[in-house]
Amino acid sequence: MTAENVTPTGCTLVLNKSDGNEAGTVYTGYSYFITRQGLLGWKELSSKSDVDTPGAILWGGKDGTTEWEISWKGIYGSLKPGNYRICKVFGDTDKSRTITEQIFWAEFTIQ
Repeated sequence: MTAENVTPTGCTLVLNKSDGNEAGTVYTGYSYFITRQGLLGWKELSSKSDVDTPGAILWGGKDGTTEWEISWKGIYGSLKPGNYRICKVFGDTDKSRTITEQIFWAEFTIQ
């Protein structure tokens, strides 16, 4: 997962699946959160408003790339200069239908 075309109010999030495993389906929702690096580590930003997000993106198959245009202006406003991470929860199901969830992030800098 990478953040590209980053501005203080949004980015293009690029999601890549390239492990060659067709056993299950990788999925994620539209929700995300942003953390900022400070003197004591990474801290989640407070949102300015509650936002309803649609259901899950199903993203399966052997390999694939999905790009998602994200605007966080309504949730976090315009980000100040600093180092950030956009974080998302991804799930994966295997042949036995066991679900494993994990948080992935993409770091980016606002200058």
